[in-house]
Amino acid sequence: MADFWLTLACSFLVRYDPWINGLFLRVEHLPGVKEFATAIKAPEVNVGGFALALLVLIFSRVTRFHDRISDIFKIRARFDRANILLPLAVMSGAQMSARQVANLKRDRHPLVRATFYKYASSRSEHPLVDKHDIESALEAWHILGCLGVALHTHRLRGLIRLRQGSLVSDHFLDRLDGRASIYASSVWIAGTKGGSPDPTDSRECRGKCRQPPSIHRGGHLMWYKIGKDIIVRSENAAKPETQSSAYLKKLISRLEPIHSSFDFGCGKLRYERAIAKTTGELALVDSEVQLSRGQMICGRSTTIRDYVGKSNHVHALTVGQFASHDRRYDRGFCINVLSVIPSASVRLGIVQLMRAKLKPNGTCLFVTLYRNSDFTRMQNLPNCQPYGNGFLMDSLRGHSFYGLIPPDDLAGLVKRAGFSVESIVLDEGSAYLWARTPDGRPGPINFEIRETAENFQIRSQPSVSNRSSAR
Repeated sequence: MADFWLTLACSFLVRYDPWINGLFLRVEHLPGVKEFATAIKAPEVNVGGFALALLVLIFSRVTRFHDRISDIFKIRARFDRANILLPLAVMSGAQMSARQVANLKRDRHPLVRATFYKYASSRSEHPLVDKHDIESALEAWHILGCLGVALHTHRLRGLIRLRQGSLVSDHFLDRLDGRASIYASSVWIAGTKGGSPDPTDSRECRGKCRQPPSIHRGGHLMWYKIGKDIIVRSENAAKPETQSSAYLKKLISRLEPIHSSFDFGCGKLRYERAIAKTTGELALVDSEVQLSRGQMICGRSTTIRDYVGKSNHVHALTVGQFASHDRRYDRGFCINVLSVIPSASVRLGIVQLMRAKLKPNGTCLFVTLYRNSDFTRMQNLPNCQPYGNGFLMDSLRGHSFYGLIPPDDLAGLVKRAGFSVESIVLDEGSAYLWARTPDGRPGPINFEIRETAENFQIRSQPSVSNRSSAR
């Protein structure tokens, strides 16, 4: 049964790869598969993995697959000589010559049957060794063989994927950062009831990607409902500190020290340490769910609030808290947040709010993904569908959204929110845009936060002084 359980466990792990998960979904949608799973009382989760594990079990037992692999690589032969026959000969007092050692290799089968299996065979009626110990040893040997085959298979799979260039898909998902949780925090920023076509769509996607008629927030703070059946789980995009960008860390480390900063959409604090070294005070902004849920943060299981709770200069704020307090900051960061938000109005509102929370002449770094060679292939997977300037991906963890924002579209979005663009640097498919707030022209500092049955909204409102001057 080791083959079955190891295959089932591996199937759960490999399905996190979108390409492999797409293959499993195809199998699970074949006619008769679900009926067969119901008939044999298979678990509803990972039906494809259960079927694969069952097939592997039958195949290995019928073909004696592990014995054949052992024969090909001479694993059992070396084990019998080195761990059974030679030790028995030495313990019997025999002085083994080179010719006798060669004879052990030649006559291995009859010698092992006569000297070992005669006393330690599970098929013997009266073995000298307890049958339970024999069966346990055989099972351990079988598991070791399964692990060896799995290791070589994993290496072969890696070489094939490297050859095909499909490793880019893993890198692509990793770089989409843990910043999506921001838009699920407590607001729909500058949104309207229902979605709107995305003005920042990639030119290649315009006219090709069907935009569902409505997009609204679902029942969980970290989820969004698109249409009738799709729930986008923003937490799927969160990545740990170990998957951070070396280029971005180097860029941050070269910044001049300032008094205050914020990281809007902090996710799993991938860049918190790097940013904290450049500022006297740091505000980490995300949803209440992301700030309070237990997760792995910088190598330990904790919550973001507990992780920064004892710090005097790092604070965790929800989007609502961030929008309502009067504090303004010298510098802001919005790292791979916009790329995973499936709504144009939310993107624009985020940038507007960030501008409002910066001091006059303050700076902000926006990072988005704009190019990926694997993007087209992933869009065509059976578990993906076009949406806006990206695509929705269905996996075991639920739906996720991944988009590309061209540098020109990112610059246009930032300008519409009231920023001026200082510079844009392109590196390995990511755009790094520095923006600056106008000197002496404060943006709106009041935001109306309203929750409805379908979505949250934040609408910027001019201050009293601005309304008076307008009159």
